[in-house]
Amino acid sequence: MTRRTDSALVVVKRSVVALRQDRLYRTSVLLIGDNLLLGMFGGLFIVIATHVWAPHSIGVVSAIFGATGLIETVAALGMPATIVANLASEPDQALMVRGALFTSLPIGILLLGTIWLIPGHLSVPLAKLGISTPAAVALTMITVVGGLVGTVVDPAFLARQQVSWAVGKDMAAMVVRFVALAILAGTGTAGYLAVASIYVGTSALIDLVLLRWRIRRMPRSRVSLGLGLVWSHASFAVGSQTAVLVSIIPTSLLPLLVLSRLGAAAAAYATIPITIIGILCVIPSMTAQSLFAEIAAHPEEFMAPIRKALRAAYIVTLPVAAVVLVFAPSLLELFGRGYSLEGRDLLRWGAASSIFFCLNYISDIVLLARKLVGAYLLANVVGAIFVFLSLYISIRHGLGGLGLGWFIGQACYCGTSCVVLAWYVGRRNILSALREVWK
Repeated sequence: MTRRTDSALVVVKRSVVALRQDRLYRTSVLLIGDNLLLGMFGGLFIVIATHVWAPHSIGVVSAIFGATGLIETVAALGMPATIVANLASEPDQALMVRGALFTSLPIGILLLGTIWLIPGHLSVPLAKLGISTPAAVALTMITVVGGLVGTVVDPAFLARQQVSWAVGKDMAAMVVRFVALAILAGTGTAGYLAVASIYVGTSALIDLVLLRWRIRRMPRSRVSLGLGLVWSHASFAVGSQTAVLVSIIPTSLLPLLVLSRLGAAAAAYATIPITIIGILCVIPSMTAQSLFAEIAAHPEEFMAPIRKALRAAYIVTLPVAAVVLVFAPSLLELFGRGYSLEGRDLLRWGAASSIFFCLNYISDIVLLARKLVGAYLLANVVGAIFVFLSLYISIRHGLGGLGLGWFIGQACYCGTSCVVLAWYVGRRNILSALREVWK
């Protein structure tokens, strides 16, 4: 027994050493671990929130989050991808991140202000918060600005392959989130939004402190906003930004679509399954981000990291998706009986679609890392059109039909990605990578 134990310890030690020496897997594990921790604590938060706030409040705030998330994506203007692709080779890294912030933040503030000024707020339920307009503007503004700070600064740590700092920041902000929940529990729809604003704002403040402390800077002869460093990559930023924006439109607008067609309670019942599906996406999406940083920092290596990334994404995601598919009703029962009855089919179809979205994430990053921006844009535009049309048609059959629409849309998106990837990268390279996955 002792020999077996010693052998097991030796294997574990070797695995840990190998993991620490492999840049791709090390960064992937940190990213996945961070997001899984956020997912677990976020899941606990939502479980508590669904028992403290009514489905109407959950649905209204979820719809607002969808709109503010879309604003943040628009205002990001491709800065996250630009930073990951170019920061490693930039002498004054802090100045480049500053330029990205001064590019994105004014756009986000302007877009949110425009929505507030338009009568009806473009169907975003801002008037349903039940508080004064100045207070509601302040809460939504903190959400957008804080989200944009994280969107711009976090990729800098990814580009430097120093993700551990972002992990610490996320955990500290999560503690503040639960403290805010304890203080504001049961304070109505606006209270639920206030908890989110406090959480996002805290995360942004920590990000700015880390930016000042950890990101490399150079002596500067004059004061600069860093806009020139960012704008020199304008074509790459615009292409990647457009593709990302188009790709998230279906998911961002889904709560608003459900709210308008099926009501606020249905929007809440749809939001929880979509949130769980988002947690399933953590593994392939973070693996893809690690792959992006690896290829950007070491462009001489190409196919080997892709094979490893695909293998890691599928080996971990598919078993987890199978568990979610089988136990979907029980998982949703944690949030309440209504969530289980109404959302189980949507969650099951979403879990089944993991066989498609794992490949989607990796293929997108391969095109972006190779700076094939036109191909990346094409794959995302066509794929997003398929997903949105599928959701729009299927919602007439309720949340169960919406799940099938999600699955069909993801399948079409995957087919589009494979065709585009085969055209630009080569069919043999793709088949070689996929064979490696199933060995």
